[in-house]
Amino acid sequence: MDNNNGYYYQNGNAPYNNQGADANTYSYNYSFQPQRPMPADPFISREAKHLTKLGLLAGAAILSFLGMQNIIGVLLSHFHLTDIYMNNYSFQMIVEILVSIICIFVPFLAVYALYPAGDKAMCFEFGKPVSKRAFLLALGAGVMICILSDYVSAGFVSFAKGFGVSFMDVDTKTPSNVFEFFIYTIQCAVVPALVEEFAIRGVIMQPLRRYGDRFAIVMSSLIFALMHGNMLQIPVALIGGVALGYFAIATKSIWTSVAIHFVNNFLAVIISAGQNDMILGVFYTVFSVVMVAVGIICLIKFIKTEHDGIGLTFAPKAEKTLLIIFSVLFIAFSYICTMFERTIGLIYIGFVIATAVVIYAYLSANKKELGNQSRGLSTKLMASLYIATPTVILAFFSLTLITFRLISFNGFSSYLFSFLLFAAYFAVSIFTISTVRKSSLIEYKKPYTISVIAMVILVLYTAILFFVS
Repeated sequence: MDNNNGYYYQNGNAPYNNQGADANTYSYNYSFQPQRPMPADPFISREAKHLTKLGLLAGAAILSFLGMQNIIGVLLSHFHLTDIYMNNYSFQMIVEILVSIICIFVPFLAVYALYPAGDKAMCFEFGKPVSKRAFLLALGAGVMICILSDYVSAGFVSFAKGFGVSFMDVDTKTPSNVFEFFIYTIQCAVVPALVEEFAIRGVIMQPLRRYGDRFAIVMSSLIFALMHGNMLQIPVALIGGVALGYFAIATKSIWTSVAIHFVNNFLAVIISAGQNDMILGVFYTVFSVVMVAVGIICLIKFIKTEHDGIGLTFAPKAEKTLLIIFSVLFIAFSYICTMFERTIGLIYIGFVIATAVVIYAYLSANKKELGNQSRGLSTKLMASLYIATPTVILAFFSLTLITFRLISFNGFSSYLFSFLLFAAYFAVSIFTISTVRKSSLIEYKKPYTISVIAMVILVLYTAILFFVS
């Protein structure tokens, strides 16, 4: 096994370490000999090149998404429409609708147009769900997961406050009449459900399924979360994105994720419209409790009904039990933190680490049972190939800077918090780039040379920002 890339290289029937069919009869010890580097594998190189292209296009789409937003902002200012945008609610909502269509739909449509025929076919292979029953159960379970993700996000917000870090939301007016409520629903629930599902679960996730459904869901959910550009929404979008991707694949229909996305956002519209209404607030709290209970029942029944699945079964039993226990405890602890608007940092960190370990153990156990879906590439190498492309490096860095604009820092601990976040970003980026460049099993590495240059520039740019600020 190659420690750098995590998979076996076979030469005929004999592994590369020269222990062939007679290994059980004769024991050879070549440990004193230096190990030769593995030669590039044509199949793996081809798959790696294809994954690199997907990463380059995805990053380009995100950069276009950001660039078009800036262009629209400049146009509003140039034509003296900024004041109207800030003071006229209906105009603001109409502009936001156009921004979603122009800045998300157009770039990802262009990426779709650049895909080869095979990837294009993958993007729209969804038809009707496998059954109405599976669709309805997935809808209930998906909305439940989105509601619970709100509590997880709120717990994280309380944790950050302990470090003097506050997350701000984008200021938007609430609708004051029926027409404004209708426009707000279109802007917040209808358009995102259609446009974002086309872009993320269609154009991004579907071609990545060639490398395993779990990999496709995680990568698309990461992009989906970061594109929100707000720490109040990123945790919700990350957890919700995983649920949306899973149910879309499991029911063989993107319309399932569209429906879940719409219902979740529509609930947010109702909360926003009635945020000063105590009766509506109580109603939503009761409704949330009922939806969580119904959603749990739906999830249990969904597992047992007809669906495609992606290997994320509730087996093996030991890992399943631990996963459920720690997930429930973490959500409950996050809810308690939300109620008291504070959290104990060490306990929260302990819960995060323990939950992450349990999830990893569960996924590893499933992978062991189901076998490898990665078409010869290890998970580490696949993630590195995709994340370390120069366009993704630049896109994620830009999204990180945008996210930090909506963060308020107070005291040394808050700056330490921000420093650790940036350090984590650079550490992951450098690790992924080095993983690709050190691999002897792939040949196409030119884009990653550009990634090295981009990382040097970004490190210098960040250092200047810190010194200037």
